[in-house]
Amino acid sequence: MTSDLTPKQRLKRIAEGRDVDRVPSDFGIGHVAIRYIGADMKRYAEDVAYKIDTDIAAYRAFGTEKLMSFFGVPELYGATRVVPEKGQPYVQEVDPPTRDELRRPRIENPKTDNRTKPTFDYLEGVLEKVGDEIPVAVAMEGPFTQIGRIIGTERLLRLTIRDPDYVFAFLESILQTQTTLVESLAGYDVGFGIMDPVSSNVVISAKDFRRFSKPYITRLFEVMTRISGKKPALHICGDTRKILRDIPETGAASFSVDNFMDLEHVKHEIGDRIPIIGNVKPTETMLLGTPADVDADLKQCFRKAWDTPAGYIPGFGCGLPPDTPRENIDQLYESLRKYGKWPLDPANFS
Repeated sequence: MTSDLTPKQRLKRIAEGRDVDRVPSDFGIGHVAIRYIGADMKRYAEDVAYKIDTDIAAYRAFGTEKLMSFFGVPELYGATRVVPEKGQPYVQEVDPPTRDELRRPRIENPKTDNRTKPTFDYLEGVLEKVGDEIPVAVAMEGPFTQIGRIIGTERLLRLTIRDPDYVFAFLESILQTQTTLVESLAGYDVGFGIMDPVSSNVVISAKDFRRFSKPYITRLFEVMTRISGKKPALHICGDTRKILRDIPETGAASFSVDNFMDLEHVKHEIGDRIPIIGNVKPTETMLLGTPADVDADLKQCFRKAWDTPAGYIPGFGCGLPPDTPRENIDQLYESLRKYGKWPLDPANFS
């Protein structure tokens, strides 16, 4: 089977039950790949046309399998996005909005608002140029995590105890804002994904996840599925053992598993209900390890999860560090072609 399939061709052939070269993957390497092609990171964060051309160049050079744009809401609540000369952009926290402020809509027309228009410009650009080759997705953080981004996670956690009604009001406001953003993407050929690190059991209890996070993720997923016709993916960082059985109930299309978790355990707990993604170690293996470590890590992931009843997709356990060595990225895809050769044969990774 030829190995020059585009990501969309590979997905289409699998859906049709036809042969492919290898399994698809969900390795988010774009933000690292652009560094290796010499991108100016500050310009990349501020110039949409430059970002479009850079992401496409990285896709051509590295074979990334998805282009992603991020829809954040902190700026709609008064937070400031800081773009340093070097390093990743970050959000400066603000004081909690008043209840009256939370009742007011945060945005009316996302397509023309200067705070969100760049996302639409990016999506239109990449869809026009490579939308027939590679999936394009919009990522958001879960409503509970977004509050932590706006006012600080520590302050949010105190409020869940001291004033939970305020937190619920804030969650409703965030959900309404995110709903407006998602609905404005009707007609765009994009998928959605949610990252929700503050929902981890490292941060909150399973009880608080079911109280403050799960209901709002579920409602947001309903909107995303209605608008795109595709269920969104979900990633929660760290320990999720106590909430694993809740994950399929959110309506997620797949669950991206942190490298803290054992893939075999996740497979046995929920693998018959939802596809699982993961979980090559981004720091221990990709950043600090050798190409041999990369090969061994991915091999173990296949060994543990290849026979997940609902499906398995290789990916990272969390975000890839920006300084990941080029040789480890190259080894990752070489190993993917070896262990992910279609049809999967457990003899290849036993």
